[in-house]
Amino acid sequence: MNRCDRRRMSTDYLPTVPIAVPEYWHLPLYVPQIHHGYRRTKPLEIACGFAAISIADLVSYAATASTPSELRRRFQLADRTRIIAVGVARDNWLERWWHDFERPMSLLRALGIIAVTVPNFSLFADAPRHQTLINIARLHHFAERLSNAGLPVVPHLYAENFKDWNRWAEFLTVQSHIRFLAVEFQTALVSAQRAADYILGISELQERVGRKLHILAIGGARYMNALDEKGLSITVIDSQPFMKALYRRHFNALPPHDFEWVARFTRPTECLSPLLMHNVLEYALRLERIVSPRRAPVHALAA
Repeated sequence: MNRCDRRRMSTDYLPTVPIAVPEYWHLPLYVPQIHHGYRRTKPLEIACGFAAISIADLVSYAATASTPSELRRRFQLADRTRIIAVGVARDNWLERWWHDFERPMSLLRALGIIAVTVPNFSLFADAPRHQTLINIARLHHFAERLSNAGLPVVPHLYAENFKDWNRWAEFLTVQSHIRFLAVEFQTALVSAQRAADYILGISELQERVGRKLHILAIGGARYMNALDEKGLSITVIDSQPFMKALYRRHFNALPPHDFEWVARFTRPTECLSPLLMHNVLEYALRLERIVSPRRAPVHALAA
């Protein structure tokens, strides 16, 4: 976005039309993120039936795919896999997407994506306040653009202070059908104290809007219990099992809730499908074991 565009954009913008939302209102506790389909020859059968793929990876590896089945073949996923497109990416890629909106949109519309999380435009605590307000407004602009393009949207939640939280409460009160929110824990919220304050803010936001919110915690496995203790329904999205399989690491559970990644030597041309399958299954089971007993993954369609 150039300087003139930033001046023209209203910093208090909120969408005025209903945002399209996913038809799935229950998601599993864990959804694995898959980056590509290389070094695997057998489609991954994910027990929960869901997988996440970043939009940057979709554009990189499936730009010429024309059908949902072809997309899944590119990423070596079973045909029945429901895909969540994740908008978390590097700033330079997101800025290109902001200016060249239609090309990724046409791809997403053609490939049977069940939900798209709004891009996480970077916000910096030490930047001028005006820049933060503009980028929060861009989150809302992008949610509206995705919705207008016919895609089911998961807004990306970001707030710096009580005024920002008030605006999100206003947004969610007007858009009373929205229950999913994406929160990215890999960069700005990597600090435990900052993440704790943020989780408290989300909990208070849920109380203010008077309905259950479901948080897609991107890279948020380490904060799973903190989110659960605040009464938040959560789905963790990360690529730990995928990346560990790529580097030949095998998930090994240790009692009671600990684990380790053990080096697993492979032949140069050996297929990594069994290793990835094992890692995804065991990692998901670990998250289910350590979460509060009152939280159980549910798979259902919205009524």
